[in-house]
Amino acid sequence: MKLALAQINPLTRDLEGNSKKIVEFIRKAKEQKADVVVFPELAITGYCMADNFNRMYFARENKRLLREVIAPETKDIVAIVGFVDYDETKTMRSGKKVKWNAAAIVQNGKILQIRHKSLLPNYDVFDDWRYFKAGTEEDVKPTEVEIHGKKIKLGVLICEEMWEDDYDFLKPVKLMKERGAEILISISASPSYFSRIEKRIEVCKKRIQENNLPLVYLNTVGIGDIGKNIIPFDGFSMVFDKNGELLAHGAHFKEDLLIVDLEKTKPIQIPKFDRWKLMYDQLVMSLKDYFEKLNFKKAVIGLSGGIDSALVACVAVDVIGKENVLAVNMPSKFNSIITKDAAKDLANNLGIKYVVWPIEETVNINRNSFKAILNKELKGVADENIQARARGNILMTFSNSEGMLVLSTGNKTEVALGYCTLYGDMVGGLDVIGDVNKIEVYKLSEYVNARAGRTIIPEASIKVKASAELSSNQNVDEGKGDPFDYFIVAPLVDEIVNNDEFWIEELVEKFKNKSFDKEIWLPDEKGKTVYEKFSVEEFRNLIKEMIRKIDISAYKRMQAAPIIRVSSNAFGWDYREVIVKK
Repeated sequence: MKLALAQINPLTRDLEGNSKKIVEFIRKAKEQKADVVVFPELAITGYCMADNFNRMYFARENKRLLREVIAPETKDIVAIVGFVDYDETKTMRSGKKVKWNAAAIVQNGKILQIRHKSLLPNYDVFDDWRYFKAGTEEDVKPTEVEIHGKKIKLGVLICEEMWEDDYDFLKPVKLMKERGAEILISISASPSYFSRIEKRIEVCKKRIQENNLPLVYLNTVGIGDIGKNIIPFDGFSMVFDKNGELLAHGAHFKEDLLIVDLEKTKPIQIPKFDRWKLMYDQLVMSLKDYFEKLNFKKAVIGLSGGIDSALVACVAVDVIGKENVLAVNMPSKFNSIITKDAAKDLANNLGIKYVVWPIEETVNINRNSFKAILNKELKGVADENIQARARGNILMTFSNSEGMLVLSTGNKTEVALGYCTLYGDMVGGLDVIGDVNKIEVYKLSEYVNARAGRTIIPEASIKVKASAELSSNQNVDEGKGDPFDYFIVAPLVDEIVNNDEFWIEELVEKFKNKSFDKEIWLPDEKGKTVYEKFSVEEFRNLIKEMIRKIDISAYKRMQAAPIIRVSSNAFGWDYREVIVKK
Protein backbone atom coordinates (compact mmCIF):
# COMPACT_ATOMS: atom_id res chain seq x y z
CA MET A 1 0.00 0.00 0.00
CA LYS A 2 1.37 3.38 -1.02
CA LEU A 3 0.52 6.24 1.33
CA ALA A 4 0.51 9.98 0.70
CA LEU A 5 0.77 12.22 3.75
CA ALA A 6 -0.64 15.60 2.77
CA GLN A 7 0.89 17.89 5.39
CA ILE A 8 -0.98 21.07 4.48
CA ASN A 9 -1.25 24.56 5.95
CA PRO A 10 -4.94 25.50 6.13
CA LEU A 11 -6.06 29.11 6.50
CA THR A 12 -8.61 29.48 9.26
CA ARG A 13 -12.14 29.97 7.92
CA ASP A 14 -11.02 29.81 4.28
CA LEU A 15 -13.18 26.80 3.58
CA GLU A 16 -13.15 27.21 -0.19
CA GLY A 17 -9.40 27.82 -0.36
CA ASN A 18 -8.63 24.92 1.95
CA SER A 19 -10.87 22.62 -0.08
CA LYS A 20 -9.09 23.62 -3.30
CA LYS A 21 -5.78 22.84 -1.61
CA ILE A 22 -7.07 19.45 -0.51
CA VAL A 23 -8.15 18.71 -4.08
CA GLU A 24 -4.74 19.83 -5.38
CA PHE A 25 -2.96 17.45 -2.99
CA ILE A 26 -5.33 14.58 -3.85
CA ARG A 27 -4.44 15.04 -7.52
CA LYS A 28 -0.71 15.14 -6.71
CA ALA A 29 -1.09 11.97 -4.64
CA LYS A 30 -2.85 10.22 -7.53
CA GLU A 31 -0.05 11.28 -9.89
CA GLN A 32 2.34 9.54 -7.48
CA LYS A 33 0.15 6.39 -7.67
CA ALA A 34 -0.78 6.65 -3.98
CA ASP A 35 -3.54 4.36 -2.70
CA VAL A 36 -4.41 6.46 0.36
CA VAL A 37 -3.96 10.20 0.96
CA VAL A 38 -4.26 11.56 4.48
CA PHE A 39 -5.06 15.15 5.54
CA PRO A 40 -4.86 16.85 8.96
CA GLU A 41 -7.46 17.24 11.66
CA LEU A 42 -10.07 19.89 10.74
CA ALA A 43 -8.32 20.41 7.40
CA ILE A 44 -11.30 22.10 5.74
CA THR A 45 -11.89 24.72 8.44
CA GLY A 46 -8.48 25.02 10.10
CA TYR A 47 -8.05 23.93 13.71
CA CYS A 48 -8.12 27.34 15.43
CA MET A 49 -11.63 28.48 14.53
CA ALA A 50 -12.56 29.49 18.11
CA ASP A 51 -16.23 30.51 18.36
CA ASN A 52 -16.59 30.42 14.59
CA PHE A 53 -17.17 26.71 15.19
CA ASN A 54 -20.54 27.77 16.66
CA ARG A 55 -21.69 29.35 13.41
CA MET A 56 -23.77 26.85 11.48
CA TYR A 57 -22.88 28.54 8.19
CA PHE A 58 -19.32 27.22 8.43
CA ALA A 59 -20.41 23.77 9.53
CA ARG A 60 -22.87 23.46 6.66
CA GLU A 61 -20.44 24.85 4.10
CA ASN A 62 -17.52 22.63 5.14
CA LYS A 63 -19.68 19.53 4.79
CA ARG A 64 -21.04 20.69 1.44
CA LEU A 65 -17.49 21.18 0.17
CA LEU A 66 -16.54 17.73 1.42
CA ARG A 67 -19.39 16.15 -0.51
CA GLU A 68 -19.46 18.30 -3.66
CA VAL A 69 -15.84 19.36 -4.18
CA ILE A 70 -13.54 16.91 -2.40
CA ALA A 71 -15.37 13.58 -2.64
CA PRO A 72 -15.65 13.62 -6.47
CA GLU A 73 -11.84 13.77 -6.68
CA THR A 74 -11.39 10.42 -4.92
CA LYS A 75 -11.74 8.09 -7.92
CA ASP A 76 -9.21 5.27 -7.43
CA ILE A 77 -7.88 6.68 -4.16
CA VAL A 78 -8.88 6.75 -0.49
CA ALA A 79 -8.86 10.19 1.10
CA ILE A 80 -9.02 10.77 4.86
CA VAL A 81 -10.06 14.36 5.58
CA GLY A 82 -10.60 16.22 8.86
CA PHE A 83 -13.76 18.33 8.96
CA VAL A 84 -16.70 19.39 11.19
CA ASP A 85 -19.70 17.07 11.22
CA TYR A 86 -23.05 18.15 12.70
CA ASP A 87 -26.65 17.22 13.45
CA GLU A 88 -29.05 20.18 13.41
CA THR A 89 -31.81 18.15 15.03
CA LYS A 90 -29.90 17.90 18.31
CA THR A 91 -28.46 20.40 20.76
CA MET A 92 -25.67 20.29 23.32
CA ARG A 93 -25.80 21.57 26.89
CA SER A 94 -24.67 24.98 25.64
CA GLY A 95 -27.81 25.17 23.51
CA LYS A 96 -25.71 25.05 20.32
CA LYS A 97 -26.37 22.52 17.57
CA VAL A 98 -24.46 19.27 17.96
CA LYS A 99 -21.13 19.24 16.15
CA TRP A 100 -18.28 16.73 16.05
CA ASN A 101 -14.60 17.03 15.31
CA ALA A 102 -14.64 14.40 12.58
CA ALA A 103 -12.75 12.51 9.91
CA ALA A 104 -14.29 11.44 6.62
CA ILE A 105 -12.96 8.33 4.87
CA VAL A 106 -13.82 8.76 1.18
CA GLN A 107 -13.22 6.52 -1.84
CA ASN A 108 -14.50 6.65 -5.42
CA GLY A 109 -16.69 9.64 -4.63
CA LYS A 110 -18.41 7.92 -1.73
CA ILE A 111 -18.08 8.73 1.98
CA LEU A 112 -17.46 5.28 3.45
CA GLN A 113 -17.38 6.35 7.08
CA ILE A 114 -17.45 9.46 9.26
CA ARG A 115 -15.48 9.04 12.47
CA HIS A 116 -16.25 11.31 15.42
CA LYS A 117 -13.38 12.21 17.76
CA SER A 118 -14.07 10.42 21.04
CA LEU A 119 -11.43 11.96 23.33
CA LEU A 120 -11.72 15.74 23.48
CA PRO A 121 -8.82 17.74 24.97
CA ASN A 122 -9.56 20.68 27.23
CA TYR A 123 -6.09 21.87 28.30
CA ASP A 124 -3.25 24.06 27.00
CA VAL A 125 -4.56 25.74 23.84
CA PHE A 126 -7.20 23.07 23.26
CA ASP A 127 -10.88 23.72 23.89
CA ASP A 128 -12.68 20.91 22.04
CA TRP A 129 -15.28 20.48 24.76
CA ARG A 130 -16.50 24.04 24.15
CA TYR A 131 -17.49 23.26 20.57
CA PHE A 132 -17.84 19.54 20.02
CA LYS A 133 -19.68 16.51 21.26
CA ALA A 134 -17.53 13.46 21.96
CA GLY A 135 -17.90 10.44 19.72
CA THR A 136 -19.11 7.22 21.33
CA GLU A 137 -17.39 3.88 21.86
CA GLU A 138 -19.57 2.42 19.09
CA ASP A 139 -18.11 4.98 16.71
CA VAL A 140 -14.56 3.70 17.25
CA LYS A 141 -14.28 1.13 14.49
CA PRO A 142 -12.06 0.64 11.44
CA THR A 143 -13.10 1.39 7.88
CA GLU A 144 -12.86 -1.36 5.27
CA VAL A 145 -11.52 -0.19 1.91
CA GLU A 146 -10.52 -2.06 -1.23
CA ILE A 147 -7.03 -1.46 -2.63
CA HIS A 148 -5.78 -3.38 -5.67
CA GLY A 149 -8.56 -5.91 -5.19
CA LYS A 150 -7.61 -6.54 -1.57
CA LYS A 151 -9.73 -5.48 1.38
CA ILE A 152 -7.94 -3.73 4.24
CA LYS A 153 -9.24 -2.16 7.44
CA LEU A 154 -7.98 1.32 8.27
CA GLY A 155 -8.07 2.38 11.94
CA VAL A 156 -8.54 6.14 11.62
CA LEU A 157 -7.87 8.13 14.80
CA ILE A 158 -8.17 11.83 15.52
CA CYS A 159 -5.32 13.46 17.44
CA GLU A 160 -6.10 13.07 21.16
CA GLU A 161 -7.27 9.49 20.65
CA MET A 162 -3.61 8.51 20.28
CA TRP A 163 -2.99 9.76 23.82
CA GLU A 164 -5.37 7.25 25.39
CA ASP A 165 -3.17 6.63 28.46
CA ASP A 166 -4.66 9.78 29.99
CA TYR A 167 -8.22 8.42 29.77
CA ASP A 168 -9.74 5.53 31.73
CA PHE A 169 -13.20 5.33 30.18
CA LEU A 170 -12.16 4.72 26.57
CA LYS A 171 -9.10 3.38 24.75
CA PRO A 172 -9.67 4.12 21.03
CA VAL A 173 -6.40 2.63 19.73
CA LYS A 174 -6.93 -0.59 21.63
CA LEU A 175 -10.50 -0.77 20.35
CA MET A 176 -9.38 -0.27 16.76
CA LYS A 177 -7.01 -3.20 17.10
CA GLU A 178 -9.66 -5.41 18.73
CA ARG A 179 -12.12 -4.54 15.96
CA GLY A 180 -9.80 -5.58 13.16
CA ALA A 181 -7.73 -2.54 12.17
CA GLU A 182 -4.69 -3.50 10.10
CA ILE A 183 -3.04 -0.08 10.09
CA LEU A 184 -3.45 2.93 12.40
CA ILE A 185 -3.80 6.39 10.84
CA SER A 186 -3.86 9.39 13.18
CA ILE A 187 -4.81 12.81 11.81
CA SER A 188 -3.67 15.62 14.08
CA ALA A 189 -3.28 19.32 14.74
CA SER A 190 -0.51 19.19 17.32
CA PRO A 191 1.11 22.52 18.33
CA SER A 192 4.85 22.83 18.34
CA TYR A 193 7.26 23.50 21.18
CA PHE A 194 10.59 22.06 22.21
CA SER A 195 10.49 18.35 23.16
CA ARG A 196 7.02 17.91 21.66
CA ILE A 197 8.33 15.87 18.72
CA GLU A 198 10.14 13.47 21.02
CA LYS A 199 6.94 13.03 23.02
CA ARG A 200 4.93 12.28 19.87
CA ILE A 201 7.49 9.69 18.79
CA GLU A 202 7.36 8.12 22.24
CA VAL A 203 3.56 7.86 22.13
CA CYS A 204 3.55 6.48 18.58
CA LYS A 205 6.07 3.80 19.49
CA LYS A 206 4.09 2.84 22.57
CA ARG A 207 0.86 2.43 20.57
CA ILE A 208 2.72 0.28 18.03
CA GLN A 209 4.31 -1.85 20.73
CA GLU A 210 0.90 -2.47 22.30
CA ASN A 211 -0.88 -3.30 19.05
CA ASN A 212 1.80 -4.53 16.62
CA LEU A 213 0.41 -2.43 13.77
CA PRO A 214 2.05 0.07 11.41
CA LEU A 215 1.14 3.65 12.22
CA VAL A 216 0.74 6.87 10.24
CA TYR A 217 0.90 10.15 12.15
CA LEU A 218 -0.22 13.14 10.05
CA ASN A 219 0.21 16.62 11.52
CA THR A 220 -0.84 20.01 10.20
CA VAL A 221 1.61 22.86 9.65
CA GLY A 222 1.54 26.67 9.78
CA ILE A 223 -0.14 28.89 12.34
CA GLY A 224 -3.56 29.40 13.82
CA ASP A 225 -4.39 31.62 16.74
CA ILE A 226 -6.60 31.89 19.78
CA GLY A 227 -6.57 35.65 20.05
CA LYS A 228 -3.63 36.43 22.30
CA ASN A 229 -1.55 33.44 21.20
CA ILE A 230 -0.22 32.61 17.76
CA ILE A 231 -0.14 28.80 17.68
CA PRO A 232 2.53 27.20 15.47
CA PHE A 233 2.05 23.70 14.08
CA ASP A 234 5.31 22.10 12.99
CA GLY A 235 4.27 19.31 10.65
CA PHE A 236 6.91 16.55 10.86
CA SER A 237 4.38 13.87 9.96
CA MET A 238 5.65 10.30 10.40
CA VAL A 239 5.18 6.73 9.20
CA PHE A 240 6.25 3.76 11.34
CA ASP A 241 6.26 0.07 10.53
CA LYS A 242 4.71 -2.52 12.84
CA ASN A 243 8.03 -2.87 14.70
CA GLY A 244 8.06 0.80 15.62
CA GLU A 245 10.80 1.69 13.13
CA LEU A 246 10.54 5.10 11.48
CA LEU A 247 10.10 4.72 7.71
CA ALA A 248 9.82 8.38 6.75
CA HIS A 249 8.93 11.81 8.06
CA GLY A 250 7.57 15.01 6.57
CA ALA A 251 9.23 18.40 6.40
CA HIS A 252 9.60 20.59 9.44
CA PHE A 253 7.64 23.86 9.47
CA LYS A 254 6.44 23.72 5.85
CA GLU A 255 3.91 21.98 3.64
CA ASP A 256 4.85 18.60 2.25
CA LEU A 257 3.46 15.63 0.37
CA LEU A 258 5.24 12.59 1.74
CA ILE A 259 4.93 9.39 -0.32
CA VAL A 260 5.65 6.12 1.48
CA ASP A 261 5.32 2.57 0.16
CA LEU A 262 4.74 0.48 3.29
CA GLU A 263 6.07 -2.70 1.73
CA LYS A 264 9.18 -1.25 0.07
CA THR A 265 10.40 1.56 2.32
CA LYS A 266 13.26 0.72 4.67
CA PRO A 267 13.63 2.16 8.19
CA ILE A 268 15.61 5.36 8.76
CA GLN A 269 17.16 6.92 11.84
CA ILE A 270 15.14 9.32 13.94
CA PRO A 271 16.88 12.68 13.43
CA LYS A 272 18.45 14.59 16.28
CA PHE A 273 16.83 17.90 17.09
CA ASP A 274 18.76 21.03 17.99
CA ARG A 275 16.86 23.05 20.56
CA TRP A 276 17.88 26.47 19.25
CA LYS A 277 17.45 25.66 15.58
CA LEU A 278 13.95 24.35 16.29
CA MET A 279 12.99 27.45 18.26
CA TYR A 280 14.41 29.84 15.68
CA ASP A 281 12.79 28.02 12.76
CA GLN A 282 9.49 28.05 14.65
CA LEU A 283 9.67 31.83 15.07
CA VAL A 284 10.52 32.25 11.38
CA MET A 285 7.69 29.99 10.18
CA SER A 286 5.20 31.66 12.51
CA LEU A 287 6.08 35.20 11.49
CA LYS A 288 6.18 34.24 7.81
CA ASP A 289 2.73 32.64 8.01
CA TYR A 290 1.41 35.66 9.96
CA PHE A 291 2.59 38.02 7.22
CA GLU A 292 1.25 35.85 4.40
CA LYS A 293 -2.14 35.07 5.91
CA LEU A 294 -2.78 38.69 6.92
CA ASN A 295 -1.22 40.10 3.72
CA PHE A 296 1.46 42.21 5.41
CA LYS A 297 4.52 43.03 3.30
CA LYS A 298 6.78 45.21 5.47
CA ALA A 299 7.87 45.56 9.09
CA VAL A 300 9.24 48.33 11.27
CA ILE A 301 11.29 47.63 14.39
CA GLY A 302 12.61 49.88 17.12
CA LEU A 303 16.30 48.97 17.04
CA SER A 304 17.91 49.91 20.35
CA GLY A 305 21.25 48.16 20.05
CA GLY A 306 20.16 45.61 22.62
CA ILE A 307 19.90 41.88 22.12
CA ASP A 308 16.09 41.59 21.94
CA SER A 309 15.48 43.96 19.05
CA ALA A 310 18.54 42.54 17.27
CA LEU A 311 17.08 39.03 17.34
CA VAL A 312 13.67 40.20 16.15
CA ALA A 313 15.30 42.04 13.24
CA CYS A 314 17.11 38.85 12.21
CA VAL A 315 13.87 36.85 12.24
CA ALA A 316 12.11 39.55 10.23
CA VAL A 317 14.81 39.60 7.55
CA ASP A 318 14.62 35.81 7.24
CA VAL A 319 10.86 36.14 6.76
CA ILE A 320 10.30 39.08 4.40
CA GLY A 321 13.77 40.00 3.16
CA LYS A 322 16.09 42.84 4.05
CA GLU A 323 14.44 45.26 1.63
CA ASN A 324 11.17 45.08 3.57
CA VAL A 325 12.47 45.75 7.08
CA LEU A 326 12.93 49.24 8.50
CA ALA A 327 14.97 49.73 11.68
CA VAL A 328 14.45 52.91 13.68
CA ASN A 329 16.89 53.98 16.38
CA MET A 330 15.29 56.53 18.74
CA PRO A 331 17.96 57.81 21.13
CA SER A 332 17.54 60.06 24.11
CA LYS A 333 20.28 61.66 26.18
CA PHE A 334 20.57 58.37 28.11
CA ASN A 335 21.52 56.21 25.14
CA SER A 336 25.17 55.19 24.95
CA ILE A 337 27.43 55.38 21.91
CA ILE A 338 27.95 51.64 22.45
CA THR A 339 24.31 50.71 21.85
CA LYS A 340 23.76 53.29 19.12
CA ASP A 341 26.75 51.92 17.22
CA ALA A 342 25.55 48.33 17.83
CA ALA A 343 22.16 49.16 16.32
CA LYS A 344 23.80 50.69 13.24
CA ASP A 345 26.22 47.76 12.90
CA LEU A 346 23.38 45.24 13.05
CA ALA A 347 21.46 47.13 10.37
CA ASN A 348 24.57 47.14 8.16
CA ASN A 349 25.17 43.43 8.78
CA LEU A 350 21.61 42.62 7.77
CA GLY A 351 21.50 45.15 4.93
CA ILE A 352 18.27 46.73 6.18
CA LYS A 353 17.26 50.38 5.98
CA TYR A 354 18.24 52.23 9.14
CA VAL A 355 17.06 55.63 10.32
CA VAL A 356 17.70 57.67 13.46
CA TRP A 357 14.85 59.65 15.03
CA PRO A 358 16.02 61.38 18.25
CA ILE A 359 13.35 61.77 20.90
CA GLU A 360 14.94 64.22 23.35
CA GLU A 361 13.13 67.26 21.98
CA THR A 362 9.76 65.52 22.06
CA VAL A 363 10.37 64.22 25.57
CA ASN A 364 11.40 67.69 26.79
CA ILE A 365 8.16 69.16 25.45
CA ASN A 366 6.27 66.65 27.58
CA ARG A 367 8.45 67.37 30.61
CA ASN A 368 7.99 71.11 30.26
CA SER A 369 4.24 70.83 29.71
CA PHE A 370 3.90 68.63 32.78
CA LYS A 371 5.84 71.15 34.86
CA ALA A 372 3.78 74.07 33.56
CA ILE A 373 0.50 72.35 34.40
CA LEU A 374 1.36 70.71 37.74
CA ASN A 375 4.21 72.95 38.84
CA LYS A 376 6.59 70.07 39.54
CA GLU A 377 9.24 68.04 37.78
CA LEU A 378 8.46 64.80 35.98
CA LYS A 379 10.54 62.18 37.77
CA GLY A 380 11.22 58.46 38.14
CA VAL A 381 9.18 55.91 36.25
CA ALA A 382 6.84 58.58 34.88
CA ASP A 383 9.78 60.32 33.20
CA GLU A 384 11.19 57.03 31.93
CA ASN A 385 7.85 56.02 30.44
CA ILE A 386 7.50 59.32 28.57
CA GLN A 387 10.55 58.19 26.57
CA ALA A 388 9.17 54.73 25.88
CA ARG A 389 5.81 56.15 24.76
CA ALA A 390 7.50 58.65 22.47
CA ARG A 391 9.21 55.73 20.77
CA GLY A 392 5.97 53.80 20.53
CA ASN A 393 4.33 56.81 18.90
CA ILE A 394 7.10 57.04 16.30
CA LEU A 395 6.82 53.37 15.39
CA MET A 396 3.05 53.60 15.03
CA THR A 397 3.50 56.67 12.81
CA PHE A 398 5.64 54.62 10.44
CA SER A 399 3.07 51.83 10.61
CA ASN A 400 0.11 54.06 9.78
CA SER A 401 1.91 56.07 7.11
CA GLU A 402 3.87 53.34 5.35
CA GLY A 403 1.68 50.27 5.94
CA MET A 404 4.32 48.53 8.03
CA LEU A 405 3.63 46.03 10.78
CA VAL A 406 5.25 47.08 14.06
CA LEU A 407 7.04 44.11 15.58
CA SER A 408 7.23 44.29 19.35
CA THR A 409 10.53 43.14 20.84
CA GLY A 410 9.69 42.36 24.47
CA ASN A 411 10.94 38.98 25.70
CA LYS A 412 9.03 36.67 28.03
CA THR A 413 10.99 37.68 31.11
CA GLU A 414 10.21 41.37 30.64
CA VAL A 415 6.58 40.69 29.77
CA ALA A 416 6.23 38.50 32.85
CA LEU A 417 7.69 41.01 35.28
CA GLY A 418 5.99 44.05 33.78
CA TYR A 419 9.36 45.51 32.84
CA CYS A 420 7.81 47.21 29.83
CA THR A 421 5.71 50.28 29.12
CA LEU A 422 2.10 50.21 28.04
CA TYR A 423 1.65 52.17 24.79
CA GLY A 424 5.43 52.41 24.62
CA ASP A 425 7.77 49.51 23.92
CA MET A 426 4.73 47.21 24.10
CA VAL A 427 3.14 48.66 20.94
CA GLY A 428 2.94 46.42 17.92
CA GLY A 429 0.87 44.03 15.89
CA LEU A 430 2.82 41.01 17.10
CA ASP A 431 5.33 40.24 19.85
CA VAL A 432 7.80 37.93 18.13
CA ILE A 433 9.78 36.85 21.23
CA GLY A 434 7.13 37.29 23.94
CA ASP A 435 7.40 33.57 24.77
CA VAL A 436 11.22 33.50 24.65
CA ASN A 437 12.98 34.17 27.93
CA LYS A 438 16.05 36.39 28.18
CA ILE A 439 18.56 33.53 28.36
CA GLU A 440 16.93 31.90 25.33
CA VAL A 441 17.28 35.23 23.50
CA TYR A 442 21.04 35.08 24.04
CA LYS A 443 21.17 31.43 22.95
CA LEU A 444 19.19 32.17 19.79
CA SER A 445 21.46 35.12 19.03
CA GLU A 446 24.49 32.85 19.29
CA TYR A 447 22.71 30.44 16.95
CA VAL A 448 22.09 33.22 14.40
CA ASN A 449 25.78 34.09 14.27
CA ALA A 450 26.91 30.46 14.22
CA ARG A 451 24.49 29.59 11.43
CA ALA A 452 25.68 32.52 9.34
CA GLY A 453 29.33 31.73 9.96
CA ARG A 454 29.93 35.41 10.60
CA THR A 455 28.87 38.19 12.93
CA ILE A 456 25.30 39.26 12.31
CA ILE A 457 24.33 40.32 15.82
CA PRO A 458 27.22 42.50 17.04
CA GLU A 459 29.28 41.40 20.00
CA ALA A 460 28.39 44.68 21.71
CA SER A 461 24.70 43.71 21.71
CA ILE A 462 25.56 40.37 23.28
CA LYS A 463 28.17 41.58 25.77
CA VAL A 464 26.75 44.93 26.91
CA LYS A 465 24.72 44.82 30.13
CA ALA A 466 21.03 44.59 29.33
CA SER A 467 19.50 48.01 29.89
CA ALA A 468 16.39 49.98 28.99
CA GLU A 469 18.61 53.12 29.00
CA LEU A 470 15.85 55.32 30.36
CA SER A 471 17.80 57.04 33.15
CA SER A 472 21.33 57.69 34.40
CA ASN A 473 20.85 54.72 36.74
CA GLN A 474 20.87 52.48 33.63
CA ASN A 475 24.07 53.85 32.09
CA VAL A 476 25.73 50.95 30.26
CA ASP A 477 29.01 52.88 30.00
CA GLU A 478 29.20 52.56 33.78
CA GLY A 479 28.16 48.89 33.74
CA LYS A 480 24.64 49.71 34.91
CA GLY A 481 21.42 48.33 33.48
CA ASP A 482 18.23 46.43 34.19
CA PRO A 483 17.55 45.63 37.86
CA PHE A 484 17.60 41.85 37.34
CA ASP A 485 20.10 39.04 37.32
CA TYR A 486 18.73 37.44 34.15
CA PHE A 487 20.73 34.25 34.73
CA ILE A 488 18.41 33.69 37.70
CA VAL A 489 15.24 35.62 36.93
CA ALA A 490 14.68 34.43 33.34
CA PRO A 491 14.61 30.70 34.08
CA LEU A 492 12.77 31.28 37.37
CA VAL A 493 9.96 33.10 35.57
CA ASP A 494 9.65 30.11 33.23
CA GLU A 495 9.54 27.72 36.19
CA ILE A 496 6.69 29.74 37.70
CA VAL A 497 4.72 30.16 34.46
CA ASN A 498 5.38 26.91 32.59
CA ASN A 499 4.98 24.65 35.62
CA ASP A 500 1.68 26.08 36.69
CA GLU A 501 0.95 23.20 39.07
CA PHE A 502 3.93 24.35 41.12
CA TRP A 503 3.80 27.05 43.72
CA ILE A 504 6.44 28.31 46.10
CA GLU A 505 7.45 25.19 48.01
CA GLU A 506 7.57 22.93 44.95
CA LEU A 507 10.10 25.32 43.38
CA VAL A 508 12.07 25.51 46.62
CA GLU A 509 12.25 21.72 46.58
CA LYS A 510 13.65 21.75 43.04
CA PHE A 511 16.25 24.24 44.24
CA LYS A 512 17.19 22.02 47.17
CA ASN A 513 17.52 19.01 44.85
CA LYS A 514 19.48 21.00 42.25
CA SER A 515 17.12 19.67 39.59
CA PHE A 516 16.64 22.74 37.38
CA ASP A 517 17.22 22.38 33.62
CA LYS A 518 20.96 22.90 33.07
CA GLU A 519 20.40 24.12 29.50
CA ILE A 520 18.56 27.17 30.79
CA TRP A 521 19.80 27.58 34.38
CA LEU A 522 23.26 28.62 33.28
CA PRO A 523 26.22 29.83 35.34
CA ASP A 524 26.74 33.60 35.13
CA GLU A 525 29.77 35.36 33.62
CA LYS A 526 31.77 34.46 36.72
CA GLY A 527 30.74 30.82 36.60
CA LYS A 528 28.44 30.98 39.61
CA THR A 529 25.22 28.96 39.60
CA VAL A 530 21.92 29.69 41.27
CA TYR A 531 22.75 27.16 43.97
CA GLU A 532 25.84 29.13 44.92
CA LYS A 533 24.17 32.53 44.87
CA PHE A 534 21.25 31.85 47.21
CA SER A 535 20.45 30.17 50.46
CA VAL A 536 17.16 28.27 50.60
CA GLU A 537 15.41 31.09 52.40
CA GLU A 538 16.80 33.72 50.03
CA PHE A 539 15.58 31.70 47.07
CA ARG A 540 12.15 31.30 48.65
CA ASN A 541 11.91 35.07 49.06
CA LEU A 542 13.01 35.60 45.47
CA ILE A 543 10.22 33.31 44.26
CA LYS A 544 7.69 35.31 46.25
CA GLU A 545 8.96 38.56 44.80
CA MET A 546 8.82 37.23 41.23
CA ILE A 547 5.28 35.93 41.75
CA ARG A 548 4.27 39.35 43.05
CA LYS A 549 5.70 41.08 40.00
CA ILE A 550 4.06 38.61 37.62
CA ASP A 551 0.70 39.07 39.37
CA ILE A 552 0.64 42.85 39.40
CA SER A 553 1.59 43.17 35.73
CA ALA A 554 -1.25 40.98 34.44
CA TYR A 555 -3.20 44.07 33.37
CA LYS A 556 -0.39 45.00 30.98
CA ARG A 557 -0.39 41.58 29.32
CA MET A 558 -4.14 41.79 28.79
CA GLN A 559 -3.47 44.82 26.56
CA ALA A 560 -0.31 43.56 24.90
CA ALA A 561 0.28 42.42 21.33
CA PRO A 562 -0.35 38.76 20.45
CA ILE A 563 2.56 36.43 21.24
CA ILE A 564 4.04 33.61 19.17
CA ARG A 565 3.89 30.48 21.31
CA VAL A 566 7.14 28.53 21.59
CA SER A 567 6.77 27.03 25.08
CA SER A 568 4.14 24.82 26.67
CA ASN A 569 2.54 27.81 28.44
CA ALA A 570 2.66 31.20 26.74
CA PHE A 571 1.08 34.32 28.21
CA GLY A 572 -2.39 34.92 26.78
CA TRP A 573 -5.15 32.39 26.32
CA ASP A 574 -2.67 29.60 27.01
CA TYR A 575 -1.59 30.93 30.42
CA ARG A 576 -4.91 32.24 31.70
CA GLU A 577 -4.70 34.75 34.51
CA VAL A 578 -6.85 37.27 36.32
CA ILE A 579 -6.32 40.91 37.21
CA VAL A 580 -8.47 41.18 40.33
CA LYS A 581 -7.00 38.94 43.01
CA LYS A 582 -5.35 38.86 46.40
